[in-house]
Amino acid sequence: MVRHRLGRRWLGAGLAALLVLGGAGGTLGVSTATQVSVGIQVQTQDPGEALLLGAAAAFFGLDTDVVLSFRQRTGSVPATLSTLYVAGEAGRAPDLIVRERYSSGGNWEVLVERYGVARPVKAPRGRAAHFFWTGRERDDDFALQTTVWVLAEYYAVSPVFIVEWADRGLPLTDIAIALNLARRVRVEPTTILVLRQKGHGWESIARRYHVTVVDLRRPVPPARKYGKVIVVAGQHGPKPGHGPKGKGKGH
Repeated sequence: MVRHRLGRRWLGAGLAALLVLGGAGGTLGVSTATQVSVGIQVQTQDPGEALLLGAAAAFFGLDTDVVLSFRQRTGSVPATLSTLYVAGEAGRAPDLIVRERYSSGGNWEVLVERYGVARPVKAPRGRAAHFFWTGRERDDDFALQTTVWVLAEYYAVSPVFIVEWADRGLPLTDIAIALNLARRVRVEPTTILVLRQKGHGWESIARRYHVTVVDLRRPVPPARKYGKVIVVAGQHGPKPGHGPKGKGKGH
């Protein structure tokens, strides 16, 4: 099942401490629609994680170093995205959400019910449905659903499209890189996803499209942004009304 493959990829102990402030590594840059770039130095074994953290900063309207700090505190990218989503929907500071999640034993469902937060995507029908509603380990499911939702919103694609490629064995980090690169070089995402599924390395794919490996981890401007204010240590996200309408659900 997709759930188990993605769970190992995202939520297993092997992902601990992949990102470290300072040190060698590429620049995690965020380009906004006004071409303002924010970057920090990160050391990571996975360009997909660096890309998603940069995309999260642009999507939620936060400083990149703030997003990275939550990655270190929550332990994974899906948990970071979920923290920011729940904070925005509940109108609470992300720091509070982090503390309350730990005090509840790391259970997202407790916070979702406490604040009346809707799941960010609706469960689709058909083959992809089991990804969203496995009936077990719902806490991990929520974090993965949030990651799919952010990708779908950021790159203006269907959540089902993302899940179908995950169902073929690609981790969400690979799907994120493919979606980002496709937007950068203006090709269909499927073209890049097929290459990756066939075993082509990212260096090879980057050369094919005449971009650098560092470019793979630099997010393009988001197609859609989160439309609610997230207050973090004196800085806030975009003004309400500048993102998708409603409760932040996928389209």
